Amino acid sequence: MAAAYVFDGAILRQMTVEKDSPKFSLVDVSLHPGSSVTCFRKDEFYFINKSAPCVLQYRGATTGSKESTLPGPAHRLLVHHQKVYCCGDTSLYVFDPLSSEVETIDLKHQVKQLEAAEHGFVFLNERCELYAFHFIQGIKEVKTKRTVTKLLGHHNRYVVALLDNDEVVSVDEQGEVHENLFPLSIRTPFTTLDPNTLVVLREEGGLALYLNGTRINLSDVEGCDLQVLNVPPSPADDACTICFCDFEDGDGIRLDCGHPFHRECLAEFSSRANSFIEKGEHIVFTYAVCPSGCGAHIRHSAAPLSAYMNKLYRTVCDDAAAKLREMCGKTLDDLYYYVCSRCEKPFYGGNRWCSRSISGEPSKKPNELICSDCNDDFLCPTHKHQFVLYKCRYCCNPATHLSFGNRYMCEDCNKKWEGSEPERAECPGADKCPLAGDHPTGGSQPLGCMLCLPCEKYDPKLFFAVTREVDN
Repeated sequence: MAAAYVFDGAILRQMTVEKDSPKFSLVDVSLHPGSSVTCFRKDEFYFINKSAPCVLQYRGATTGSKESTLPGPAHRLLVHHQKVYCCGDTSLYVFDPLSSEVETIDLKHQVKQLEAAEHGFVFLNERCELYAFHFIQGIKEVKTKRTVTKLLGHHNRYVVALLDNDEVVSVDEQGEVHENLFPLSIRTPFTTLDPNTLVVLREEGGLALYLNGTRINLSDVEGCDLQVLNVPPSPADDACTICFCDFEDGDGIRLDCGHPFHRECLAEFSSRANSFIEKGEHIVFTYAVCPSGCGAHIRHSAAPLSAYMNKLYRTVCDDAAAKLREMCGKTLDDLYYYVCSRCEKPFYGGNRWCSRSISGEPSKKPNELICSDCNDDFLCPTHKHQFVLYKCRYCCNPATHLSFGNRYMCEDCNKKWEGSEPERAECPGADKCPLAGDHPTGGSQPLGCMLCLPCEKYDPKLFFAVTREVDN
């Protein structure tokens, strides 16, 4: 049974849709006339009175009333993942009822309209410029083929936007624009009750109900300034997702994804987020995402490392984007990134399938992980570190692969890793060495810049045609 509330500026009604028939009933909750209202749970509401725009007020049919002060004035409310989002002129005030804390998100634009998406928001500014806000990636301008005139509503995790040519597009929090996802010919604001039930504000005033694609005009409610409030699903369990214990006053917090935790439980969990650095291992985000398994990244002051890990994640994503375009079917999980021990920035260190047949990464000391920009073993005056050619760590061949952050290997030795780490081969001497013995001794040493080395010194055929002397 789909349900919603309708507020006409003075009277609050509940609308239920059962067996294709909508019914209305009055709700005994006192709201100030002209307030901006949102439904938190069934018969629980938050609202802002126009005369007190900095005060967020709560009313419940059975739980009484309470107030919270916002850092600034707000003019529109919505509930998203069990938090109350209060939209100001250029800021978003996020109220967490579990902790009674208020977070301020600077949107950097004069907000005209704002709608919730799955992991963020989509908003329109006063100049009809469209922006997407992702909780981790931040703000991104959205480019559409025509000017967006208004946001219509939220449907199936997308925000539906109306263009100036009367077409609609669906936009997500990443700023991706999709056409032909919204199946209905609706051009006025709507509220989604469930995937098959929408309540639409009619142009001439009043409401219409779209039920499984069929339109039903509703004559019970009239007016042009109507607020339709969907009823967010109540969480299955309000206990801490880590220890499964109930909350006491003030000791719980809720993440952007809506999952609740004790402050101490989340702090202890996320304290291990950067443990890969001291272990000399590749970057993992295991302790940087919600412990519930939903995959959302943690963003909260109760997790002090979350700001660092989210910045690391953004940097890795930006660098990996170009590489993944050249790797058909691969994802970010297939790339290994490491933190440089000198500049502390992430760098690409090979692919995950390098270790698919071994139990784990070879042991490394953190100070052995150095990005190319910080590696002072060789610096080309013209091309810097961009085209440095390395000797294979295990034989005399030029390296063609980088694995595990600091293992430069030739084609043959890279294949050997499918079983176990190759043994290091001694140089067979100048007459048999593919590099004519003209190379540094030891592990993965730089041979020079690939663009500047003379062709007669290093034949390109050496990169693929030489076998290891130790295997002959």
